[in-house]
Amino acid sequence: MTDAVHRRASAELGLTLSDLRLVLPRFRYRAELDGVVENELCPVYVARAVGDPAPNPDEVDRIEWVGWDSFRDRVRTDPTLSPWCRLQVDELAGLGPAPDEWPTGDAAELPPAARAAVAGHG
Repeated sequence: MTDAVHRRASAELGLTLSDLRLVLPRFRYRAELDGVVENELCPVYVARAVGDPAPNPDEVDRIEWVGWDSFRDRVRTDPTLSPWCRLQVDELAGLGPAPDEWPTGDAAELPPAARAAVAGHG
């Protein structure tokens, strides 16, 4: 799982990550838009970015650095953000006010396929 997070951050955002850790092992969402239904098991990790982003234009429309408090508040009113983002931010906010202090999630609570991937690369 962590290898996949590192790969996607590099491929989509051009970022190298440090201090990667699991915070929401059981996050899931269901969303419908224009007849398309997503029902995703999507564990959430936090990390620190190393260097400046170089986003892949095929994956990313735009980026901006925003502090957690500003982002958390913006999610509640910004219609351009995805519905799953709103759900995720609500759960993250429930972990406490400071991302650096959020507890690390238990990998045993990951979805079964993710637990198997973690066990296979332990």
